[in-house]
Amino acid sequence: MIFEPVIPWGWLGVVAAACLVLFCFLLARGTRSFRPRTRMLVSAAYLSGIAGTLFLLANPGRKETLTVHSRPVWIVALDASSSMTSPMQSSGAGGSRVDAARRDLKSIAGLVPDGVDVRWVSVKDSSSILPDAGALARVEADGSSSPLSRSLAALLEDERSGGRAPSGLILLSDGRDTEPAHLGRLAREAGNLGVPVHTLCYGEKWEAPRLTLEATKTIIHSFPGNTVQASARVRNRKLGAVQTAVSLLDAGGRVLDRKVVNVADDADAVVNFTLECPPKSAHFSLKCDAVPGDESGPEGHEALFSVQAMRSRIRVFMAEGAPYWDSKFLAQFLRRQPSFDVRSIHMLTQERFYSINTGEETGAKADGESIPSSLEDFLRFDMVILGKGAERIITPARAAALHSFVRDYGGLLVFARGKSYAGRFPEMEALEPFAWKAPFPGDHQLTPSPEGVKDGLFGVVLPGTGADVWRSLPPLEDSWDVERIFPGTRVVARSPDGRIPLLAVKRVGMGAAGMINGDGLWKWDFFPEALRLGNWYEDFWGQFLPWMQTAAEFLPGYDLSLHVERTSVEPGVPVSFSMSWRGRGRPSGVSVEVADIRNPEKTIFSAAARQDASRGGLPRWNGVFTSPRPGRYILRARMAGSGASPMPDVCLDVPEPPGERDNLDADPAFLASMSELTGGRRLSREELDGTLPAMMEPPPDYTSREEAFFPLWNRWYVLLVLAVLPALYWWVRRRNGLL
Repeated sequence: MIFEPVIPWGWLGVVAAACLVLFCFLLARGTRSFRPRTRMLVSAAYLSGIAGTLFLLANPGRKETLTVHSRPVWIVALDASSSMTSPMQSSGAGGSRVDAARRDLKSIAGLVPDGVDVRWVSVKDSSSILPDAGALARVEADGSSSPLSRSLAALLEDERSGGRAPSGLILLSDGRDTEPAHLGRLAREAGNLGVPVHTLCYGEKWEAPRLTLEATKTIIHSFPGNTVQASARVRNRKLGAVQTAVSLLDAGGRVLDRKVVNVADDADAVVNFTLECPPKSAHFSLKCDAVPGDESGPEGHEALFSVQAMRSRIRVFMAEGAPYWDSKFLAQFLRRQPSFDVRSIHMLTQERFYSINTGEETGAKADGESIPSSLEDFLRFDMVILGKGAERIITPARAAALHSFVRDYGGLLVFARGKSYAGRFPEMEALEPFAWKAPFPGDHQLTPSPEGVKDGLFGVVLPGTGADVWRSLPPLEDSWDVERIFPGTRVVARSPDGRIPLLAVKRVGMGAAGMINGDGLWKWDFFPEALRLGNWYEDFWGQFLPWMQTAAEFLPGYDLSLHVERTSVEPGVPVSFSMSWRGRGRPSGVSVEVADIRNPEKTIFSAAARQDASRGGLPRWNGVFTSPRPGRYILRARMAGSGASPMPDVCLDVPEPPGERDNLDADPAFLASMSELTGGRRLSREELDGTLPAMMEPPPDYTSREEAFFPLWNRWYVLLVLAVLPALYWWVRRRNGLL
């Protein structure tokens, strides 16, 4: 006999002792009027019943090992999510995935060997057990999600809690799992039970017909009163040639502009809007009209962006030792821009300089001492532009200070006319994107490269690859062939044959250096045939210089930088951010405020930043916060005692978790991982007849040995005796006229 007490032994002893003391006391009082012999017999019967009851609390019984003859059980699960209604083939032929799976269900039902039980399960938003294959085949594929791993793991957990272990599981699915993080949980449950998961995949790549809209830039920095360009990309997938209208709306929902755009089938179209930068930062939205057959939801037809009004002007120092039309036209263009504060020095002879600055109509005499000669001098500017003849005005000491300005303090450097010096200049070479080889004869049309389109300079704010305007504008002259392109360089435009890099940006430490490899851009603003195409000179410089800022740590005019590790994250994940300071003093109280872009004045929460090791001698802070619920947010840098210093901000996109219809591509790789992790196989539809019967065939003697416990308390005669003994006490009391 063994015992499996219902309560711990220690507590059982306490309960037994307390009960014996209590019942002995009650028994002594209740039998005082009995004759001694009657009192002794009644007490013995009563206490025997109490002792027997306490004995049963210890749950006595016996264990036996039994041989159980059982039938093996298999689980056949059908993915009934709405993605299964997609076509089997990328061409749209072959019927739907769920129809093919239903045909295979019928085949599987006919291949199940005798002596094998099958549990038929549908999986969509949750799993459901059906009575037979026919009922499973009639299930509609309308699930709004397909949590395959989670549902199957829960199903196996139920089997384990019920003491059952299926022989195997067959899943018919396209592999779309809206909660793939649960795959590890499924692998653990299947491993605990020894259940292999065999998978049968349906479908190929497939994109539903949809029209979607996205803003090419979610945050635009400009100066109040300046004209800015907001661009939207309209994507048309499988709808045929369509026409839609895109509207530009302010934060209050008022339509500011509306444009009709034609989009070819399986193509993109870019629509541009111009608006004036408001006095204060503001937020806007772009919306496109739906078209017949479009399966994307309303969220796919709207894009948000913000225009951040910059207060401090971009301080530019421009210098050239061999003036030419290019530098003259560029200086004039920049001086006309209200957002630039330009100081330019041009060397005419070894002893003769002249300077012309923003707000001045004519130049004035200057001397070489006016050229910045130390790091402190360069730090009075945000951007340095060099033309030709740099060796005549930039000494090695000045070059070292310029290098530190760019590398350590996030300055911007532009080589506006290609190789800026004659011969060798080692101190300047470290700042350049290329290692020079030799002058390359001939003229070269500036042609956008795929990298320039990918980085957003061309194809959005400027025409992309293949646009006629690039073949029509005057070519560049005096370009150089390059020996190699240095790491960290993005070549955004080349010669038509792709050999000569003509426009590039290189990240240098915390700053960036841009290079125009050639002369002749001034012709875009002068020659009549170029002007007939539009003012591409102003458009080019007006877009290239702001775009170049994105390669540096700091925005021009800002002493504090803010960068996030990723600008698009899932809800509830850590978001890391970093900040640097290049201004005066050592600030404290650095943090980031997070606000909804639709209500930017209301801060949702703040995240403090922790000071880290200096980078390039500059104070640096790092921080982390958990991304909020889905939405579009703006992150604003904050610093105690910042005064009038402008504070940067960035946008953070927290998209909704991918829905069932967001991606309709079949995912055979996911199903292969599921089978591999659980010891199963990837099945093909062609091998079902030959593989399935042998796989499901039970062993000749499908038995198992189980240990069973037989308790004593559930025997009727035991309970009868325990009931009769105390009843005898009460019967005697009644016979003696007692209650």
